[in-house]
Amino acid sequence: MFTNILFCGKLIIEVNKMKKFLTFITILTFSFLIINIPSNAAPVAASIKNIVSSYGETMGDIGVNWHCSVDGSYLVYSKNSSLTKSTKVVPESHTFQRDAQGSDYPEFKERYVCKAEITGLDLYTTYYYQICCGSTKSEVYTFNTGVDSKVTKFAWMSDTQTGATNYSMVQAVMNRLFKNESDLAFCLITGDVTDRGGQEAQWNGFFGDVTSLNKIPFMTTAGNHEYYTTASSSYDSPYIYNQYFNNPNNSFTGRINSTYYFKYNNILFIMLDTIKPDMMAEHREWLVNVLENNTADYIIVGMHCGLTSTGEYISDAKTQSAAFLDIFENYSVDLVLSGHEHVFSVTSTVYQGKKNPELGTTYVVGAASGNKMYKAQSIHSKDKDFIYDQTNYSCYSGSIIEVDDEKLTLKYYNVKNELVYSFSLPNRRKVTEKFEEQKLLDTMQIVRDAENETVTLTWDAGTYGHVDNIKVTGKEVNLFNERPIKEASRVISLANINSLYIGANYSDTNYYYTVIITKVDGTQITKDFEFINNPELLKKEYEVVFKDENGNILKTETVKEGESATAPTAPTKEGYNFIGWDKEFTNITDNLEIKPLYEAIAVDDPVDDKKGCKKDLVYLVSSFIALTSVSFVILRKKNN
Repeated sequence: MFTNILFCGKLIIEVNKMKKFLTFITILTFSFLIINIPSNAAPVAASIKNIVSSYGETMGDIGVNWHCSVDGSYLVYSKNSSLTKSTKVVPESHTFQRDAQGSDYPEFKERYVCKAEITGLDLYTTYYYQICCGSTKSEVYTFNTGVDSKVTKFAWMSDTQTGATNYSMVQAVMNRLFKNESDLAFCLITGDVTDRGGQEAQWNGFFGDVTSLNKIPFMTTAGNHEYYTTASSSYDSPYIYNQYFNNPNNSFTGRINSTYYFKYNNILFIMLDTIKPDMMAEHREWLVNVLENNTADYIIVGMHCGLTSTGEYISDAKTQSAAFLDIFENYSVDLVLSGHEHVFSVTSTVYQGKKNPELGTTYVVGAASGNKMYKAQSIHSKDKDFIYDQTNYSCYSGSIIEVDDEKLTLKYYNVKNELVYSFSLPNRRKVTEKFEEQKLLDTMQIVRDAENETVTLTWDAGTYGHVDNIKVTGKEVNLFNERPIKEASRVISLANINSLYIGANYSDTNYYYTVIITKVDGTQITKDFEFINNPELLKKEYEVVFKDENGNILKTETVKEGESATAPTAPTKEGYNFIGWDKEFTNITDNLEIKPLYEAIAVDDPVDDKKGCKKDLVYLVSSFIALTSVSFVILRKKNN
């Protein structure tokens, strides 16, 4: 009994120990679970910023760029503002970080740069989009894929750089432009978006203050200040710029995203990043290829450093001119928009240094849309139709460009909403519905500029869309030689132009031209022209040959019709006198062979003195007898 009681007591003790152990294990497990249960507290929110959209190669494609503090962000878009039935797009992303560039500016902290491509969109449609990362969502932004209208309107600004602050003035310009034209399709900026591309605070200022970035796409290119890190240094590439924009990737290695082209309605836009001159050859090759393979009614080039100067950057203008002027002229670029000078200026429509509305290009330098305003230098103003010196007006400004089937119009406004200047350019590439081949031939003529001794081929018929190119060959003939003219040609399919400069045409020389017209289907038609400046050269030429009586050539002379030949020295012949030539050789009308004429010289018989005396005596005796006989007869008759 006692043993049983003892056993039960021990059992109770062991059970109690087990209970304590189990309780400990339970508490420990519960504590572990409590620690690892997800908290209801909100996690650290992802940071999404620097959102901007850009057109792809066509307006049915959109590229969106943004920065996110963590990986895993994405884009949703829809045709309705509530984003119902939205489409999700996962971007290509990469990490980006850079040390501080200057003690006054923070570093580019590590972030994910995200680039989303949206393709196959419906044209003429407004879309709504949002960037999402976990529970973090951006505002709802918009972009459009064109306006179902024959009119395209877009804003143009340049040199928005204001330092790290005051980008609100850029938005003030945009507000004024939107007030004038509410249906702007996009905004184009020709470089120097920031003042120091290597300082993040300046990018934060631009994206923070320019609220229009959430309304329309922005098409930009790099300026020299996007390359700058501090006042005394620069990058060798547009690397920093490329982290902030998602432009069409249709350029060459080394300038992808900062050099590109896109098409909007009937306009071809070409954006050139030519800050560093090390890739000019690549730019030229790429540019020619783009121009030859993209038909459009208008061609507009955007670049930071332009081909003309009104200020201190004349050397930069010369560099760009040497690189691109011939291409712009050969392909009839309509409009070149640039910045860099911070002084608004407009040239005439210029071709080979002279005004030429049919073939030339108009160059416009944009004023600053930020707070850096420069003064124009009059020494560079002689070739400008208009100059607006911002230092005199202290107004940041921008432009609206409007394009339809008939013309392109630029309107330049200051921030006070004053229309400072405007001009229009005609559509030089409008396709004619019907091509009248005979009209083209009938209206073709060669026009001579007597003062400059040059000629230009002109015609009245519309050729764009029907004729690929027109070429002029031929020869020139003067008193000294005959040689081919320098061939002149023009790609007509790139512009609806109506003239072709041929070249020199001197007053003492005759020209024979052949115009070769190659149609878009590859067939050709031709027309010949004679341009006679010296009728004397039209006379026929004949050969006059002088020979002696034995057929030996004394002289050969080429003589123009109606003129006279010049005889050689008269040949001599023993016993004969030269009395002339057998044919006349004045007023030559045919080839002639001419020989000399002679007559024999008269010579007396040779006699000696004795024979001479005998003859004289016989003569005297005969005369005496005759006289005597006559006298006898007379006397006899008298006596009878």
